[in-house]
Amino acid sequence: GALSSVLGAVGEAGAVGEGARLVVRRLEDLAESLKLVDQVPGLFEAVAQGVTDFTPTPEDTRAATRRMYRARRTLIVQFEQDAIDESEAVEASILEAQEVMRLKRPMVKFDIRREIISGDHVTPLTQDVFPLVPALEGVQGLRDPVRANFLKTVDGVQKVLLDWLSEV
Repeated sequence: GALSSVLGAVGEAGAVGEGARLVVRRLEDLAESLKLVDQVPGLFEAVAQGVTDFTPTPEDTRAATRRMYRARRTLIVQFEQDAIDESEAVEASILEAQEVMRLKRPMVKFDIRREIISGDHVTPLTQDVFPLVPALEGVQGLRDPVRANFLKTVDGVQKVLLDWLSEV
């Protein structure tokens, strides 16, 4: 919309330094994120009212998992404040898939890990809106603690994923 037009004009002007271009890019990212975030209250309201009509249905997903899941390593990330979480059911379905697989290959064992971390269903969508701008180095002392607190849960998700990936 209007923000994109202004940001595009500033970005094309060529009269701005690299720090300003970085800020413009971050603002563009923020504008895109806000489009997604605008959908979240409606989703939460629908879930709070009991709407559970997802496609495919959770039961269809669990049935397909039991029948076809073959990944040897799986990380399930569960958030503490997630009202629509199905991590336990997903883990149970994967364990059932392992039993199905063992009928063909008795020695097969799936490595399944479920990590429970703080946050909610939209935590992975959180954006880093605190760019490091060389021209504003004097305020970095203020920026860093605010950024760290804002992104604490996202950084936790990142650490869990990176630790799990590094175990290969």
